[in-house]
Amino acid sequence: MEHIKLHSFEDLKEYKSKILHSKKHAMPTVLVCGGTPCLAKGSRDVLEAFSLEFTKQGLAYDVAMEVKTTGCQGFCSKGPLVTIADKGIVYMEITPEHVPEIVEKTLIHGELIERLGYRDPLTDRMVAEFDKIPFYAHQKKLVLRDVGRIDPDSIDDYLIHEGYSALCKAFGMNAAEIIDMIEASGLRGRGGGGFSTGRKWRTCSSIESDIRYVICNGDEGDPGAFMDRSIMEGNPHAVIEGMIIGAYAIGSQYGYMYIRDEYPLAVDNMKKAVEVAREYGFLGKNILNSGFDFDIKITRGGRRFCMRRIFRTDEVHRRQGRRATGKIYQIC
Repeated sequence: MEHIKLHSFEDLKEYKSKILHSKKHAMPTVLVCGGTPCLAKGSRDVLEAFSLEFTKQGLAYDVAMEVKTTGCQGFCSKGPLVTIADKGIVYMEITPEHVPEIVEKTLIHGELIERLGYRDPLTDRMVAEFDKIPFYAHQKKLVLRDVGRIDPDSIDDYLIHEGYSALCKAFGMNAAEIIDMIEASGLRGRGGGGFSTGRKWRTCSSIESDIRYVICNGDEGDPGAFMDRSIMEGNPHAVIEGMIIGAYAIGSQYGYMYIRDEYPLAVDNMKKAVEVAREYGFLGKNILNSGFDFDIKITRGGRRFCMRRIFRTDEVHRRQGRRATGKIYQIC
């Protein structure tokens, strides 16, 4: 689909309808994991092999057959992972040599290739269905529910999965109603402290100031966390949408994302998503004709240097005898 500027909720609704219609008669989509571990194991070669095989077999790549890269599909030790969307099939440790067989047997003839699935260490049984693999069967994803299902480089893919629908709902409410809803939901921070998001937003909105900032902390400094990287790599538009809603609720026009330097894929995907969000009208002036302005800047580096910049800015105001023009609060 071509890039267009969406000027209203009606434009967004019409554009979503066009995307869904274009996908209506498509065959199952091949999802090649593009998370950091699978990329390290050669998933880009697997993706290229699918594209070449579709061409070789004369399949209509852009209409009837589709292959795309997703964020992390979870089972990193068994990568590269390949999922057949809408069929509940996942193949593991796939190489380019497996691709012709997958296309011929699974995509064209609908056959399940169990030997490419998961080997249960207790029963030695091979399975390739998500709901029969213990690692996946007991998971209930919420924040990460679309990571591994959508292409992080495609805003159209995000829109198909109800992307920016929550923003449209938020724009139909006032700030107090949004904060009340967030507080009642029990939503809390995911960094370990579990601080109430609603309380954080309410405190920030109550500060008497003309300028407020939304800070998204993508440093992921908590040991063994890995939740920030996964969502930034695999579903960057969800982060952007959340920041816009938070900004609307507290009355902020300025957003900053801090991402650590060791996460180049997260940085690249977030940068692309921010640029595309601007092109489509989700960031900038008068977003979707709501009268609300908001934009995001991305910075990267070592955590301690990021925090020093923030504290020094506040300290400079105090030393100059000036009252700070705003408060900085972290919203993730």
